[in-house]
Amino acid sequence: KAPHFSRLGDEEVNAGQNATFQCVATGRASEAEKFLLERHNGDILTAASVKHLSHRRFVVSFQLDSVQRSDQDLYRCVTQSSRGSGVSNFAELVVKVPPSPIAPPQLLRAGSTYLIIQLNTNSILGDGPIIRKEIEYRASQSPWSEVHGVNMVTYKLWHLDPDTEYHISVLLTRPGEGGTGPPGPPLVSRTKCAEPMRPLRGLISTDIQSRQLSLQWENLAFNLTRCHTYSVSLCYRYTMAGGGGGHNTTVRECLAVEHNASRFTLRDLPPYHSVHVRLSLANPEGKKESREVTFQTEEDIPGGIAPESLTFTPLDDMIFLKWEEPVEPNGLITQYEVSPWGHFC
Repeated sequence: KAPHFSRLGDEEVNAGQNATFQCVATGRASEAEKFLLERHNGDILTAASVKHLSHRRFVVSFQLDSVQRSDQDLYRCVTQSSRGSGVSNFAELVVKVPPSPIAPPQLLRAGSTYLIIQLNTNSILGDGPIIRKEIEYRASQSPWSEVHGVNMVTYKLWHLDPDTEYHISVLLTRPGEGGTGPPGPPLVSRTKCAEPMRPLRGLISTDIQSRQLSLQWENLAFNLTRCHTYSVSLCYRYTMAGGGGGHNTTVRECLAVEHNASRFTLRDLPPYHSVHVRLSLANPEGKKESREVTFQTEEDIPGGIAPESLTFTPLDDMIFLKWEEPVEPNGLITQYEVSPWGHFC
């Protein structure tokens, strides 16, 4: 007089997924009959849907939404009608917790563009078996992340940025929909610096005066320095003629440029001299030097003539004068002026 249920099978799902019990029954079902899912502890869930397979066979579906470990229990189907009641056997709802590593991965080696890690997944939270392992990583200051499948206990992350901090976690997956657990604790590691990509370019003068030289060059970028710790030096040289026929002297100096600066002014230079300038970009891994660029300072007022170099020879109606060029001509001497003066007796 009441529908008879076929054997109800166990149901296994991962935590957070929906579980469905399908109770197949034989007999007549009317609109007035109630179909229930009864939990072993006495809780009752009403039927989600009833589907007729034939005039005497139908399926009753019950859905449990987002089940958790606390929902794991024995369940059975129950029908109630004026003609009698029918019950099925108890079936077990098994809820598995997706696995997650207890410890972060371990760093084995770091390079400028790679990190080699060990997954370190011997101890996990949740349930196995583990059917897939993945690495999830991202740069610390970046919103994006990447996931790579891994089939070994070690893995090499390629094509990373130099001198950059990364967060690296392991993802574990068990069978079934929703079987991927949350990322494990992250390994926070940093790649090493790499040698600068190339020398600095675009060295030009923006203002040339007699005793100073204003210079500028291309703006610095991380893809050029390849390290957050770097230095820029501006090196220059020029040659001074020795006075009185002495040997020439070459002045050399390197000056540190302020971080992120792309301009500098050299001061206290000799007028009308060729100044040879180059830029040096260095970080802990290496140094790149640009080619020398030559600039010439402007002319300036010439220096005085040394008195000891002035000689004169008196003749009957003239005086023959002779002198040497100033020690600091500061340009091309184009004219000398002689002003006579004296006493008459």
